[in-house]
Amino acid sequence: MQSEKYTPGVCNIGPLERIHRLTAGWIGTGAFIGLLLYFRVSEFAKTANFYLLIPALLRSIGFLQNHLHFCVNFGLRGLMNMDK
Repeated sequence: MQSEKYTPGVCNIGPLERIHRLTAGWIGTGAFIGLLLYFRVSEFAKTANFYLLIPALLRSIGFLQNHLHFCVNFGLRGLMNMDK
């Protein structure tokens, strides 16, 4: 297994934290698709599509943080978790 090394300002999460971000991305994807189908089947007004923004943001932020090895929340608080 490849050993990850901390690079200041570039990465602040290790493999376990990245799995958490990937899981959040997939949960956001499932929630987005589920809500989209529910809105279409139930014939909600077009304005209800605004609520799709929340799972779409969860999805995109989760996948981006996994890919970039960087947690925005940890970065703002000056924390890191490189999984010893």
